[in-house]
Amino acid sequence: MIAVVSVGMLLLAGLWAYQAGHLDFLGLHWRPFTDAGSGYRVYFPGEVTKDNYGRVERFPGFKQDVPRSKVEYRGCEYSSSCVDLKGMLNGRILDRELLYDVLTKKGSDGEPFSEILSKREFVWNDHEAVDLELQFPLSKSQARVILVDSKLYIMEVAYQDGMEPDVERFFESFELLDPS
Repeated sequence: MIAVVSVGMLLLAGLWAYQAGHLDFLGLHWRPFTDAGSGYRVYFPGEVTKDNYGRVERFPGFKQDVPRSKVEYRGCEYSSSCVDLKGMLNGRILDRELLYDVLTKKGSDGEPFSEILSKREFVWNDHEAVDLELQFPLSKSQARVILVDSKLYIMEVAYQDGMEPDVERFFESFELLDPS
């Protein structure tokens, strides 16, 4: 009888740890998210709900706000967005300088809110891409940006020093969907 109660207590503790996000050795918290109309899927470490989907963010150099989806998990913020560049550049051409201005979120005074600590440009499935590590005043972030035709796909993980987000898993989960 004592053994049955002990096993039951262990199962309850395990269920609590799983629900609270403390136990994820199987990766069961990672859920697919497809942004309607943007043509991509990415796996978040948790559910994207109406409270954290469609939030908009003003990017310098663009005419309109950009939808952003996010999930907070273990103190880190995972987010994705798709910027359709058609008609959004206010007559500017997207070049590397503008791209890095957008990603460091320069303000109207021209001063960046963040500093690029490292960047790696590469080709992802025949598309231009860049991985960045950014330093903000109170946090860090890692971003992957992929340019596909007129769309800029941005995945970002923000975290405090000492935290260990699963950035690689998040970035590698990104996939383009078949447009047909």
